[in-house]
Amino acid sequence: MNVSKFFARPRTAAAEMQKEFVPFEEIKRRSSVAAELARKVTFKKNQSWASWIGKVFVDEVGKVSGSWVGRNFAYKPITVKSTDDLLGKVLRLKVARAFSTYLEGEVIEQIH
Repeated sequence: MNVSKFFARPRTAAAEMQKEFVPFEEIKRRSSVAAELARKVTFKKNQSWASWIGKVFVDEVGKVSGSWVGRNFAYKPITVKSTDDLLGKVLRLKVARAFSTYLEGEVIEQIH
């Protein structure tokens, strides 16, 4: 889900269609409300993945040292911790925790 603030660019069709001016503070408030709602919805959806077991293809080095990010069949990002180089590997894992933007998994076995 992507939440962004809309501003009509000057001299565009959107600017010509804009009948009323929305103050910047109101735009910020609406954006914050929408972003918070998005975080709650994605967290709740991600919680439904708790205890899922399946295959993940590791396609990224994680932001935290010793972590890796893989994707499952639904393209959900799942992080795992390992001192091994897992880039390009296929793992069987279990989702241990859910966050609003990703899942955290525990490796069961390395398949490839």
